[in-house]
Amino acid sequence: MKTLLTAAALLALATPAFAQTTPAGPAAPQPPLPVQRLATNVNLVIGEGGNILVLNGPEGVLLVDAELPQGAPRVMAAVAGIDPSPLRFVIDTHWHVDHTGGNRYLTGQGAVIIAHDSVRTRRMATQTLRVYGAVVPPARYPESLPIMTFDSSLTLHLNGETVRAFYTPGAHTDGDVLVHFVNADVVHMGDTYSAGVYPYIDTASGGRIAGLIAAADRVLAIADDDTRIVPAHGPVGTRTDLLAYRNMLAVIMARVQAGIDAGKSLEEIQAGNPAAGYPLEGDLGQFIAVVHDSLMQPQT
Repeated sequence: MKTLLTAAALLALATPAFAQTTPAGPAAPQPPLPVQRLATNVNLVIGEGGNILVLNGPEGVLLVDAELPQGAPRVMAAVAGIDPSPLRFVIDTHWHVDHTGGNRYLTGQGAVIIAHDSVRTRRMATQTLRVYGAVVPPARYPESLPIMTFDSSLTLHLNGETVRAFYTPGAHTDGDVLVHFVNADVVHMGDTYSAGVYPYIDTASGGRIAGLIAAADRVLAIADDDTRIVPAHGPVGTRTDLLAYRNMLAVIMARVQAGIDAGKSLEEIQAGNPAAGYPLEGDLGQFIAVVHDSLMQPQT
């Protein structure tokens, strides 16, 4: 199932030997990572840890998301096949290892790591992944951390493209950013958008289902029928796909909230199947439990 890779990646970060090392030496040859062209100088690399956007051109390369630690060299091999220009910037969409694990390696390739303030804060301290019962140690090496952070928004002008990264609070985590390639009409939503699978909301990191809906609304406000919308995992979507996802979240949130208001237990709410009509991949019971946890947390 599509959720298994993310879960495995998050749990892997709880193992210090995995999280704190540079990718190992030569191993068995692996096939090249798939590459999908989305615009003249914007490509999608489908990595082991998720979808990575590549902006290329004579002024250098920008990536959105940094892959798992062991997968970062394969990402760079795919990028070299697109454009051999130097790597300049990486924007992390949030702190989880399938999006930041390759930071140290990519820093060694010349990248400046950019992220929301919260990403640096969380990677400097121990984190708990409540759903998986895992404890994530802080980053050991400074080069694993973003050195450029921002609060609400950041704009880069590179290779004739305007890249706007903007914060969307309390969604998948409390440090999610949405990255809009304005001229190419492409948006990377990180894990605020899940394609064909029930989303994971990291409530221990400040994630909330209402924030996921708000993130979708922000992108819907700037998207049209030609906009390519990139989830963290899964196929590229359209505005229609994102609207259906947003409406699904709203319906499920309302149903779970109604159960809470009626005094029902989590088990009673799960038994009532508040996701009826939305048969996606993933652990439905776990998803409803996370939605319930989200709604029971203080809303900020």
